[in-house]
Amino acid sequence: MKKLILFCLLLITFGLSQGFNLNCYTFPNADEPLLIPIYVEDSVETCHPSVLYFPQGFGGWNYWMVHTPYPGSDVAYENPSIVVSSIGLDWVEPDGLVNPVADVYTGTDINNHYNSDPHLMVSPDGSTMHLIWRQKNGWMSELIKLKTSTDGINWSAATTILSVLSTNPVLNETALSPCLLNNGSYYMLWTVNTKVNPRSIYLRYTSDLDTGWSEPVLTDISEFPEGYRVWHMDVQFIDGYYHMLAAVGIPSTQEGRVLYLGKSLDGVHWSFSSQPVMTGVQGAWDARLYRSAFLRDSSGMGYKNWYGSMDHPLWRIGYSEAQISGYLDGPQNLSLSHNYDGENHYSLTWEAANPAVTGYKVYCNHELLATLDPSQTIYTNIVDSSAECDACAVFAIIALYGEQESDPVVRRLELAISNPAGSEICPDLISIYPNPFKDSFSVISKAIPGGKLKLYSCKGQLLGSWDLRDQAVIEVDDSWASGVYFSVFESFDGTRQINKVLRLK
Repeated sequence: MKKLILFCLLLITFGLSQGFNLNCYTFPNADEPLLIPIYVEDSVETCHPSVLYFPQGFGGWNYWMVHTPYPGSDVAYENPSIVVSSIGLDWVEPDGLVNPVADVYTGTDINNHYNSDPHLMVSPDGSTMHLIWRQKNGWMSELIKLKTSTDGINWSAATTILSVLSTNPVLNETALSPCLLNNGSYYMLWTVNTKVNPRSIYLRYTSDLDTGWSEPVLTDISEFPEGYRVWHMDVQFIDGYYHMLAAVGIPSTQEGRVLYLGKSLDGVHWSFSSQPVMTGVQGAWDARLYRSAFLRDSSGMGYKNWYGSMDHPLWRIGYSEAQISGYLDGPQNLSLSHNYDGENHYSLTWEAANPAVTGYKVYCNHELLATLDPSQTIYTNIVDSSAECDACAVFAIIALYGEQESDPVVRRLELAISNPAGSEICPDLISIYPNPFKDSFSVISKAIPGGKLKLYSCKGQLLGSWDLRDQAVIEVDDSWASGVYFSVFESFDGTRQINKVLRLK
């Protein structure tokens, strides 16, 4: 039943045609690779970069990179290591750090026990770096490991946040190129499964890295031209939607070839450039492209790209900045105001993208609300609080240029709950007892692995929020009056259940 509900939800929420500016980007090839120090003497071979940028610095540095040394394609050296830079080009090992950061396998069965595919993420408050990587754990098991650091020098002990079995009869899975991010509400993890044909990419959700993930959601990323498939990827959350730089190539040889740029509003449904944004140069150091890391540049519309090359026998990392041609400006300075008086009133205002704009499209929860003339840069309406997305609204404004569309500018809004009685969604998700209650009530979750529970007053005021796994006891403040309250439970796959609860002192 849960899989059917999720499938229906994805169909409902993907009404927005993604008119992304994907074909305006190209990346020139660098003449030479970057010189990145590695812990292996007399070698410069390394691959699989992941990069973070800190405008105000982190530990005294603006750029932090994790990478995996790979001399001679020897997995014994493929251990995630950290380097830093002030400008993203001149990389050094920070003082006090001993590489590699990941735990090194010391046994004899190295081909079935090695590290690979690291990824860096910063915590939502900017105080902590999270380093994850894939660890081969025998011939049939793969682990996603995690270490954290508040200074980049001292790292925690490794923990396992995901384990997959390549012999699982239900989900025959590998977990290559894991990409982890937090979108402000929950963590999201993408992995590549090479055990199925065609090769697939899964997405999992959680609100807490210590307590497990949702069931994997199959994304719609499929074949690229020439039958290429994704091999490695980097994912970033920028301006309200998801960006991917995908290294794709021939599945039969498990080699990367070119890079494609993709974007998504939900992380599941993706649009990609119709042509590669970067291609290797035959005979040069970067003939075949591998996992690459990217960040948005200071202009807000371009990208910086630390790209990997797997041209045998050398593994190297280069740097390139996007060249942009034909970019379509989106609405500027979008603002959102909201007030609640029993209904959720909102107003969107923005500034004209440029004089060539022929109109705008306004979406709410991925459904088209209005198509406006170019002179109209304000839209006011009421969100239907009995609709399925009544606890949250996602607004998107697109600038039109004849038949072409700009990237959507996205804003998300937590709504007050006006009249949810009778609008339960997926009533099997949780149960509440006792109801009516006096000082507390218990909530049991049937959703795997859980979700978030929010409690509202009858006037729409948010009173509290709890991460819910199996069960919880909600104790209410003694000052709360007798009367009706509303609980809104949202599982990690996006389905919701609304319950009316009654307090009797």
